[in-house]
Parts: sequence; structure tokens; C-alpha cells
Amino acid sequence: MSQRIATRILLWAVIAIGSVGAALALAAVGPQDMTSLRAKMDASKSAVDREQLPGAAVYHSRCQLCHEGQAPKAPSRTFIEMMTP
Repeated sequence: MSQRIATRILLWAVIAIGSVGAALALAAVGPQDMTSLRAKMDASKSAVDREQLPGAAVYHSRCQLCHEGQAPKAPSRTFIEMMTP
């Protein structure tokens, strides 16, 4: 077996082992972790009017064009609003 083939087999084995490890780690996540995540997401929807924040003018002048549908890879405004101010 050539060294190139052996290297590829080893690489695929490492990827497979890493994937199994990641799946096990995700399976270990309990409901408490989801509750914490949900609480953080709800906190970002606080009663603060985002249009009154200092960054609103910057967003409208520099960011709005891409984040509201013009650039396919830019996260939408909905995802940006999930972030804490």
C-alpha cells in the first residue's frame, strides 16, 4: 500500500472518530443547557427599543443593505436581533 493511500485512510479514520465524539458530546447535552440557551435568547428580546440604541443609525447607514436581503451570506436581521445589545 502506498504512503498516500495509507495517509488518506488514516485521515478518514481520524474524521470518523471525531464525528463519533462530537455526536456523543451532543447527546450528553441535557435539558438544563437548553433552558439556559432559551433564557439567553429571551433576554435579547427585552423591552429595549432597538431603534433608540446608539448603533441603530450605524446599522441603517452601513449594515442594513446586506443584512436585510441583499447579500445571501449575511445573517438576517432576525438572527442579529437574537444577539444581546
